[in-house]
Amino acid sequence: MAKFVRTIRDFSGGLSEVANDNMRDNELAEAMNAVPGESYGVARASGTRLMYPQIADLGSVQHLIELQLANGMVQVIAFTDAGNDTMNMYWYDEVDKAWSSISQGIRAVKSWFTYANKLYWLDGMDYKLYDGTAVSSVTEEGTSNLWNKIKTALAVEQRGQRWFFATRDNEIIFSDIGKVNKFTGTNVINITSGKADSITALHEFNNGLLIFQQRSVYYLAGYDFAGGTDINLSRLNVSCGTQWPESVKTIENAVLYMGNNGIYRLYIPAYNESLAAKNISEKKIGKLLSSNEIVSCSAEVWNNIYYFSLQTSTKREEYRYYVSAGSFWGPFTQGATCYAAGFLGEDALYIGCSNGYIVRYDEDSTHYVDLHSGQAAPIPMRIKTKGFDVCGAMVQYAKVKKAFIAVKQFAAQSSGLSVQIKADYADSAWNWKVNFDESLVYSEGIWGEGYWGWKDTVTKEISVNRKTQRIQLIFYDETTDMPVMIYGIGFLYKKKKVKGSRTGVEQADILYED
Repeated sequence: MAKFVRTIRDFSGGLSEVANDNMRDNELAEAMNAVPGESYGVARASGTRLMYPQIADLGSVQHLIELQLANGMVQVIAFTDAGNDTMNMYWYDEVDKAWSSISQGIRAVKSWFTYANKLYWLDGMDYKLYDGTAVSSVTEEGTSNLWNKIKTALAVEQRGQRWFFATRDNEIIFSDIGKVNKFTGTNVINITSGKADSITALHEFNNGLLIFQQRSVYYLAGYDFAGGTDINLSRLNVSCGTQWPESVKTIENAVLYMGNNGIYRLYIPAYNESLAAKNISEKKIGKLLSSNEIVSCSAEVWNNIYYFSLQTSTKREEYRYYVSAGSFWGPFTQGATCYAAGFLGEDALYIGCSNGYIVRYDEDSTHYVDLHSGQAAPIPMRIKTKGFDVCGAMVQYAKVKKAFIAVKQFAAQSSGLSVQIKADYADSAWNWKVNFDESLVYSEGIWGEGYWGWKDTVTKEISVNRKTQRIQLIFYDETTDMPVMIYGIGFLYKKKKVKGSRTGVEQADILYED
């Protein structure tokens, strides 16, 4: 009796939204709190740890900033959401280990930057600064007819020794060289659009300035603003701009941003010097990103991974785009409201969260932080493979004898993982309990107890004995402090003879021609 083995050892494709028959074997239908593991495996995401005491007003942290003061000290500043488009501003007192209020109920920050030991920001009504002790309005140096527009600007970006401000009237006003508060009356560039549109974000890239509107993107190149000899403003060939300014980030010689129908990548192709655009989330998580339920988005780039957190009317979840593999993973359920990469010089990514909590991602942590209590919380993992054609060909039945799962688990505490196996998309599934020291038993259960340290890769065998065309595996677990690493899966099966049928087929007459 002939038997065959089918193995799948590559899950690097990440999420996919295409129909099962068009999914590659290395793509996943679901990857909640899962990340690419060693080689091409898949693992539970690492956790977080609490970094600061809870901010007393319990607002979600919207901005986390480090400010280098003139005396050489570094001040940690946090803005929290106070409702009705207002924020509260705090600094962290290292002596008292507590947050101290700087200002309460200020207008929400639209865009900010640090320069010369001061924090500057725009709130849509005024141009503000904080010097380490008090908040005040920026005072114009000299006199121009542009200052009122500067105070009501919505975005600011530094390029070279100038600062560029985007106004409500679709104008870009740039400062004099080396000045954050001095403007010449002619320092204005008009951004026109074929449709009613408005500027949402500015971003420096490749010695130029990207100007984002909600429906379009422009690129401003050149430096000779006085003579205008090399200044060039071009409109990029993209289907949409962005309404989420905090989603615009530079990554690996490209810029990523979230449009109204997916994540876009702006880059310079090898064959010319013009910027090109590509929707990289199409057929991956494009349906999710096209949802009208998204109300806000924050993003950051860290270790060549694009982290982006989406807020809907009911929840906040994070997704990640791994540039090296070109794959999306998520959702991740820690719930970030803002990011701070390389904060305080640490090789880490800090995140602001709801209820006044600030945490950081930690490779050594195996739990999340509960944003209600501040205590350790489980990392609920759920990984769903595609439905694999057992024989490698559609509609051919096979008798699946056994399933094999190669795993590596850390077990300073007992390690756990539950498995479901579904055949031919049946609503019901079979659950197994597998113990690395004991034989298989038929029941819901946990893998492994009582190990210490890292255990070598173990391939566990499950008796299936089902006739099926396709088979799908679902791994899930909500246990605290239990990392999981899955290297691959396999099936031992016997092909069933293909049976022909004339059901519904009528015999046709054969016509002969002389």
